[in-house]
Amino acid sequence: MKRVVFRILVAVLVATIGCNDIAVFTAPDEANSMIKGYNDEAVITMTTKSEEVMVFDIAGSGAFSIDWGDGSVDNHTLEEFNKDYWDDFKYEYRHKYSDISLYTITITCKLITHLSCSNNELTSLDVSNNVALTYLDCHDNQLTRLDLSKNTALAYLSCDGNKLTNLDVSKNTTLTFLACSFNQLSNLDVSKNTALTTLACSSNQLTSLDVSKNIELTHLSCYFNLLKSLDVTNNIGLINLGCGNNQLTILDLSNNTALVRLGYGENELTSSALNTLFEMLHSNDGEKTMYINKTTITNNCDWKIAEAKGWTVYMH
Repeated sequence: MKRVVFRILVAVLVATIGCNDIAVFTAPDEANSMIKGYNDEAVITMTTKSEEVMVFDIAGSGAFSIDWGDGSVDNHTLEEFNKDYWDDFKYEYRHKYSDISLYTITITCKLITHLSCSNNELTSLDVSNNVALTYLDCHDNQLTRLDLSKNTALAYLSCDGNKLTNLDVSKNTTLTFLACSFNQLSNLDVSKNTALTTLACSSNQLTSLDVSKNIELTHLSCYFNLLKSLDVTNNIGLINLGCGNNQLTILDLSNNTALVRLGYGENELTSSALNTLFEMLHSNDGEKTMYINKTTITNNCDWKIAEAKGWTVYMH
């Protein structure tokens, strides 16, 4: 997705997730099954206070209009989503405001499946009437609330870099990708999201994170939280794990035989506990890397345990 800018602190993990491939996440069956219950017009509303150029990417079908809230109304026919062309300008809609004011934008259409409205200084976003939405990217705005209870077809959600204190995804059981880093979340319940393969929730205020039901997870990033424990023993398909800058005193990786990238720095493991962690690491063939902060404790660890198993250890 063009214009996607994730924060540097989790750049290593995000790069391995493959953000440019995110647009392939669709749930056409779920979306089509819900069209029967559609209103004649599904409306998405949002507010912004910006004089920057507003840029949206929208895919779906049928005639639709955008009321930009300043007297300008654009009418278009939506292009259906095609993952091979999602980065093309055919899905892009732009508008430049003449001055700084509070504008309410209204998008009206029968069917919108994909919406990207990131980096637009949005202070509110209402997608509750668009139940066929499978893809929502609203990262780097000013949102304090996001109601997704009606968006049960949603497969992809990126809401990083907002001001959310709560995020309820219990109704979004088809989610495969969830990125909610750089918010103000103190709790995140993903127990109903058993299809998740990617979860990025770094730089929040989480004191606990239960991923025991998320057995499909391959990528987990939970850096910079307040976690005192993290149980990933059920996540045997985990490939990338970033859990640095928490308060972990133990980490059991004995079941994670698919793991190839581990970011662990700035936790509270003793040198003895770190050695135990190294002993748990698998020794399967292939490139395997670990990132950890250089401290007095880590200096006293036996890195050769990990290196003997084929892991490359980077200290910073």
